Amino acid sequence: MRWPWTLGIGKFDRVFSIGVLEHARNLAELFKKTAILTKPGGYAFHHLIASRIPIPRFLTPEKTLIGDYFPGGRIWPYDLIAKQESGFSLEQGWFVNGMNYWRTLNQWHERFWNNMDNVSQDELSTDDILYWNNYFSLCKACFAPMEGEVFGNGQFLFKKT
Repeated sequence: MRWPWTLGIGKFDRVFSIGVLEHARNLAELFKKTAILTKPGGYAFHHLIASRIPIPRFLTPEKTLIGDYFPGGRIWPYDLIAKQESGFSLEQGWFVNGMNYWRTLNQWHERFWNNMDNVSQDELSTDDILYWNNYFSLCKACFAPMEGEVFGNGQFLFKKT
């Protein structure tokens, strides 16, 4: 299907994305297309995993272990998202300390192991268990450095200009 889609050009007051920008290859294009869908004066809110420090390696998923779990997934620098203004102006941005998400991941990891006796081999193979254990361990290792100030959740509110 070619752009523009018949989705609803200029019809939306609010556009939300949760965990979408990590999979975008071209932020300027994503913002441009979002602006086409948003009414003048409307808002776009984006929530994603972001880094305080630009780490170029994390923009190429094939070069990181993250790519094994999120094919195509990237960790964009917080400041780079804040500068995306194709059709929008940044109203407000928040960086949520990564230790908040680390605690969530740790709870999931603990529940995973605490419920292992309830899972049959037909539901989860040994390889599946290893995969999920490694996933939780890797993610927790990403959010813990410098008490959560390297990786965290970026939240951005943009207004259509």
